[in-house]
Amino acid sequence: MEKKYPIIILLDGYAHFKIAVGIVHFMSSDRNRNYLMPETIIVTIENVDRRRDFTVTKIKTKRPNTGGGGRKFLSFIEKELIPHIDKNYRTESHRTLIGHSLGGLLTLNAYMTKIVSSTLT
Repeated sequence: MEKKYPIIILLDGYAHFKIAVGIVHFMSSDRNRNYLMPETIIVTIENVDRRRDFTVTKIKTKRPNTGGGGRKFLSFIEKELIPHIDKNYRTESHRTLIGHSLGGLLTLNAYMTKIVSSTLT
């Protein structure tokens, strides 16, 4: 049986990729007999407009703003990105979304939305 890997989807990967890889390597390696987590595939997404993609509500302001596209961005991750990764790599069903600042806001919103929707349905 081929080995399968969990996925970490890392928002703002351009800023956090190296540290995430270091942490996963340290925690999943034989160094100091860690094996605290499995070897993992880390996926980063290049982001063009953080405010648009990482916020789920559009706030009316006097200045132009692009906020409010977070649900569409999460839909892209769920319906396009994850199926593409699953098709092209040996993945298991465990996935983790990690973000910081506005990326953390989106991550928390995704978690709470899934918890609420699965609890109420």
